[in-house]
Amino acid sequence: MDTYNPVSTYRLQFNSEFRFSDAEAIIPYLDKLGVKTIYASPVFAAVKGSNHGYDVTNPHRINPELGTADDFYILTDKVHEHGMGWIQDIVPNHMAYSTENQWICDVLEKGHLSPYYSYFDIIDDHPDPQLHNKLILPFFGKPLNEMLDSNELSVVYRKDGFKVKYFETEYPVSVPAYAVVVNAFGKTPVPEPLTGFMDAETAANRFDETKQLLAQAVEQSAELSSYVNDGLTALNKSRALLEDVVDKLYYFPAFWRDTETRINYRRFFTINGLICLNIQNDQVFQ
Repeated sequence: MDTYNPVSTYRLQFNSEFRFSDAEAIIPYLDKLGVKTIYASPVFAAVKGSNHGYDVTNPHRINPELGTADDFYILTDKVHEHGMGWIQDIVPNHMAYSTENQWICDVLEKGHLSPYYSYFDIIDDHPDPQLHNKLILPFFGKPLNEMLDSNELSVVYRKDGFKVKYFETEYPVSVPAYAVVVNAFGKTPVPEPLTGFMDAETAANRFDETKQLLAQAVEQSAELSSYVNDGLTALNKSRALLEDVVDKLYYFPAFWRDTETRINYRRFFTINGLICLNIQNDQVFQ
């Protein structure tokens, strides 16, 4: 196989202020400068508003803030027409630790049951009891006890399930915690769409299906919607019940500075918001 030698390179940093169409316009100029290879910053879907693209949320999709897949191919075709090469940074070693990353959200919700759990470099058997089989979630402004004291955590319901709400951010409630939420409502009889969550083991077996059935039922029944809302109001008034919910999560809501002394996932340098991938595993790499 021939070896490609990028004699002279020019790096393009893509973001919403410099899109594929903007790069296309300067290719003739770069050619005149003698540039032989474009080194492109990441182009996959990233956290909204990212100015660098290294906080990837979906490596299977072009970042819509940069343009479309067609725009990308128009750009690379133009590069090749000018006899230039293309080196693409694909950020294989980490992703955004963010609610915009559906893979990590699936891990927060389903723990070891998530097909993506093994994708991330997580220490299961951390000696800290608060982090044993719980992924630290270090994005909160104060320690857990203080957040509970100040009523900064609550449980809400959305179409895609129950969420732990912290100001404007919402994290998925984990599978075992659904039983705590429903049982905490305290009203009987429990409506049929919710009974599938009352036992954690049963819920795990048909979780996605049960969530979907609940969403349909809530949308169609004002009575059920009222039942859920009233139950959550009662739950959120009880610190003890909220502690029970948190105890059953597959993650531990932590003060962001906690990672200075304890952490159970590999991150990119000391950036909490970039969680590393087990890219050395063939399945993850593919």
